[in-house]
Amino acid sequence: MATATNDTVIANGKVADLQNGQVVEGDPEFDGRVIIYVIKADETSYINYIKPLILARELNAPHVLAIIDTHSQWYYSIHPERYVPAIRDRDPVTGEDAIVFEGTACIQYLAERFDKNGDWTGRTAAEKAAVMSWTEYQTAGIGATAKYWLYFLRGYPTRANPVQLPRTIEKFHSNTLKQWDVMEKQLSKPGQDYIAVGSRPTLADLAYYPFAMPWMFKFLSVDIKDWPHIEKWAERMSARPAFKEVFLTLWHPVRHVHDKTSLPSAPYTFPNGQGDAGKFLHGKENSLLWETQYGALYRIWSGTTPEVVLTKPEHIQDVFKDSDKHLKAKNNNSGYFLGELLGKCVGLVSQNEWKQLRSVCEVPFVRSKSATYIQQMERRTERHFRQLWETSTLAESVIDAAQDLKMLPFWIVAEILYGGLTTDMERQLAELAPVREKLFQYFLQGGVTRYEWSRYLPTTANRRLTEFKTRWATFNRQARIRAHPNTPIASYYGAIEEGTLDEESILHTLDEALFANLDVTLGGISWNLVFLAAYPEAQARLRAEIAEERAKARDGGIFESYILRSDTVVGGYYFPPGTNFIIDSYALNQRNDYWGEDSEKYRPERFLERNAVKDRYNFWRFGFGPRQCMGKFVADMMIRVLLVHLVENYDLGMLDTDKEWERDPENWINHPLMKLKCELRKNSGSSL
Repeated sequence: MATATNDTVIANGKVADLQNGQVVEGDPEFDGRVIIYVIKADETSYINYIKPLILARELNAPHVLAIIDTHSQWYYSIHPERYVPAIRDRDPVTGEDAIVFEGTACIQYLAERFDKNGDWTGRTAAEKAAVMSWTEYQTAGIGATAKYWLYFLRGYPTRANPVQLPRTIEKFHSNTLKQWDVMEKQLSKPGQDYIAVGSRPTLADLAYYPFAMPWMFKFLSVDIKDWPHIEKWAERMSARPAFKEVFLTLWHPVRHVHDKTSLPSAPYTFPNGQGDAGKFLHGKENSLLWETQYGALYRIWSGTTPEVVLTKPEHIQDVFKDSDKHLKAKNNNSGYFLGELLGKCVGLVSQNEWKQLRSVCEVPFVRSKSATYIQQMERRTERHFRQLWETSTLAESVIDAAQDLKMLPFWIVAEILYGGLTTDMERQLAELAPVREKLFQYFLQGGVTRYEWSRYLPTTANRRLTEFKTRWATFNRQARIRAHPNTPIASYYGAIEEGTLDEESILHTLDEALFANLDVTLGGISWNLVFLAAYPEAQARLRAEIAEERAKARDGGIFESYILRSDTVVGGYYFPPGTNFIIDSYALNQRNDYWGEDSEKYRPERFLERNAVKDRYNFWRFGFGPRQCMGKFVADMMIRVLLVHLVENYDLGMLDTDKEWERDPENWINHPLMKLKCELRKNSGSSL
């Protein structure tokens, strides 16, 4: 039995804040919210009880979802045969319990109670007549025939020991098809987008919907396309936010292994949920907000896909200790458009496909190979700063922490992948970069680009996507022709020619390495500049350390060795196979108690004070477990080479110490939107 007060609902001993649509076990005390009784369900048994759940959300009616066992004796006081759905409310005048049962009666009661404008019941006498007639016709027609068709189809008298009744099943089958024909005829009338009132959904549409869901036709082995107007109507109904919220809640239950309480979840909002803008563009703000609202382990939505957010190192270790065996979320749960750009890259594929692709693509990025790129990185870094001196404000002792260094990691990785870059190759890549950057903005915005059917729309996004894919494939095929046999691009296309890999996987992985990871690497680079500028004492210590290592190198040491120095029950909830997990890097890297009371202060020495093994699941950089970022060694090297060049040759400082640090609001990775003082040192060894 669940009990409640005015402020909380106590379910199985656990107290939860009042919320609209909260899920509890058992029979809660009435607290002002309508109680809707349901059971745990499959695709056939929730036919009726989704109706009041959807309408309660459509009307924003305060309600609680009570999951019950219909064998419980107390439930006889609610329903004479202990069926669901049912409702318990309280008369606001007399204080008496108001008990309602049967699906149609439940939605009629909710509409009477909360639909003050008649949007769902009818605003005029003519509308009311149509809504009442079609709602009752559904109850006597498809509501009865389709229900029993399902009943006998799934197994009578039980699913475990079914009795075959082919003539009975065929009769219900033909009657259901007849009802769909009637519905199709009504919806085919001019201007009849909905069943009773042409311009908007009403109780009639809600009553029909469970028996005309697109997947219900497939389940019953018939093709919805035989009823094209029903198909379009079902798509319109399914796209409504309240409908999506109900089905997502029912399809993705996660409960505590002991007290059976539900995993705290952010509400679904159509169409993007909390991703991708909520996770990436506004991740810093939402990190603290969501953890405050939902706790250390909770669920958000990326489109219609649930993602469990991990904020604690112990939870992360439980999940990622066998990350090489995990399935990556299809298209990163970001939908069709991202899939067209990166869906088959090494970072987004799984299991054998991942192993095969990674075994070929990681060769130029392994630790031992990364060590051979140091001088190449130094040359490209010096060249980049010479260009900045000529084309940016660097000659005026000002550097933009992100924009001025944006292309440096891009060119370093491009040289690794393609060998020496010709002038024409550099021109083509420079032209492709802003096109690709714009495509990423379309993915971040979400909306229609999430859905595969959007490929047929004549949108600017689709046109630009097609153009980019054509140009990207052409560039890489030409690069393969002119490449030396020992370069990575040659070995990648060699695997294609041997039939080991397909070209799309290679093109997506090259895109990931160059374009997608550009923002990630730049995030690490640019904030290093900001913090060194803001903390001159740390900058001075780093400069002294570099000078000391240079001195050792002159005495026969190796300076490169300095650069090379390196070092599923979760939280009580049961997560089934296929659960998507994401990591809140702000919670882990900044608010984590492991890093001490000064965790949000820039103090690099903290990493020398702790054990690297213990740091492992307390600090997010390149992923966790066996499946870490393929390019982590090269990325580390690039950052170190750049910092050595900067600190040896320039003095960094803040232009305005009183101004609040700004972040780029349009970038999915946290980049500073700041310019810094960057003065060439008098004893600089730079070739400017």
